[in-house]
Amino acid sequence: MENYAKSCSTEAPLERQDVPIDCLPENFLWMKVKPGSKLRNILGFASSAFKDQRVILWTGSGSAIIKAISCAEIMKRNFKSLHQITRVCFRKLEETWDPITDGLDQLVVTREVPTIHIMLSKDSLDINQLGYQGPEDKDPSFKQKKQQGVKKKMVHRKGKQVTKDARGTQSEETKEGVLFTNETPLAQHQRSQKRKRNTNGEQKKE
Repeated sequence: MENYAKSCSTEAPLERQDVPIDCLPENFLWMKVKPGSKLRNILGFASSAFKDQRVILWTGSGSAIIKAISCAEIMKRNFKSLHQITRVCFRKLEETWDPITDGLDQLVVTREVPTIHIMLSKDSLDINQLGYQGPEDKDPSFKQKKQQGVKKKMVHRKGKQVTKDARGTQSEETKEGVLFTNETPLAQHQRSQKRKRNTNGEQKKE
């Protein structure tokens, strides 16, 4: 396609019969999200209009899918106890390519673009519907994990207080400082060199 330049693209119009959701009511708020739509504008309008509606449908195609999902999740957070049905389908997109080299013909390419439809309802829906998600249904992967720190336990050996962390490194508190008893010779040498550098740096400051 290096000899062509895209001149225009035409999407098939979205009609109600194209939405693959059987339980879609006659009256609903339909939000068609575009790639250039601003979330603040469309969410502000949707939040205001949804107060007088029972069902809202979010639709996005191609690069607008992620934006449509974000809008639906924000609506679920602002309006509690919403029932959700999600469906994915395809819609046709025609692209016209004009030749930039002499002797070539114009091309018309037909592609199928993925499209998502997310219906949010204030009323209860059939839980057996494909793509149904209840108000209390949550993905366990979104649960916040507790931060796991390094646990230390104290033991005593011959009157000395010994600390052992989860990695198995033992240290003894002595008058000279902390003594690590089960480190490798290389680790002990590196720790000793670091202690000398810190001591020399303090002496130079004085």
